[in-house]
Amino acid sequence: MSVPTFDGEDSDSLVFWVLEIQIALSAGQIYDA
Repeated sequence: MSVPTFDGEDSDSLVFWVLEIQIALSAGQIYDA
């Protein structure tokens, strides 16, 4: 699982990344990272 880098005000990507984490956690995929 890659860690995102944010340049400037990349809030949209931050929100998207957080949502991806939520999905991964709910699916249990976070433990396979």
